[in-house]
Amino acid sequence: MGTVCIVDESSVILYDNMVSITRNYNLHGYASRYAAEGAILAAAPLTDTNYSFMVRKDINVTQPDPGIEDEWEASVTWEEYIPPEITTTSNEVLSGSVSVTSQLQKTTFNHVGTFAPAGQTAPEFNGLINYTGAESGAEGANIDIPVVSFSIKRNYSKGVFNLAFLANAASFVGLPNNVGWRGFGIGEVKLIGVDGSNDAGKFDVVTFNFAASPSFTNIVIPSLYGNITVPSKLGWQYLHVQYGTAIDPNTFDVVDTPIAAHVDELTPGVNLNNLL
Repeated sequence: MGTVCIVDESSVILYDNMVSITRNYNLHGYASRYAAEGAILAAAPLTDTNYSFMVRKDINVTQPDPGIEDEWEASVTWEEYIPPEITTTSNEVLSGSVSVTSQLQKTTFNHVGTFAPAGQTAPEFNGLINYTGAESGAEGANIDIPVVSFSIKRNYSKGVFNLAFLANAASFVGLPNNVGWRGFGIGEVKLIGVDGSNDAGKFDVVTFNFAASPSFTNIVIPSLYGNITVPSKLGWQYLHVQYGTAIDPNTFDVVDTPIAAHVDELTPGVNLNNLL
């Protein structure tokens, strides 16, 4: 029966971390290379018995003296296991939050009613909030609206994160998506920042920060001229209302009232699928 003996071993240490270990062996009593290779595979497990984070990589079996047919030498290297590069959505690290921010709104979502003392007729402002007169207009009210913020962290191979990577990412920052992206509709999400590092770690770690804004359909804005219906406002599109004067048919007062609603895109869009 053949024997396998360790002759010596050496290791490589980088930044105070063991990154590889190599052991050299003498093999006696194996009549063929096939038998010698089978013996060294059995003696050198896939995961090193002393360093569980080391995985077997290279095996080299040689015959030092062809005249001695059952004598062999072998060299086996184990290296620190580094997971595959994180490039798919199933392996990304996601973090996020939903918070509220204050926004001044001058037109109500739903005008419930207007009431006056008995026998009196109240002026109708048709949803203008805190209307103070034709000169001052509507003061509005601050309301809380939800804001979705989230980050996606990816590990890239060493050397990927550099100035060229940042320059390319910068062309996506601050602009809404112009095609659907990861369940978000057109115009609903935009990249607001990129953070990365190519330090001494195993990967170049890059974090992409996003903000999302929902889309709305059939927005109704009350007006003395008749309700204005906005069929659609996509996420980061901008909705603004234009006001004019009208005569209240009940009190004959001159009041401000919406006369038009406008939806605009203030910036071009980008295809976020071309970034990640």
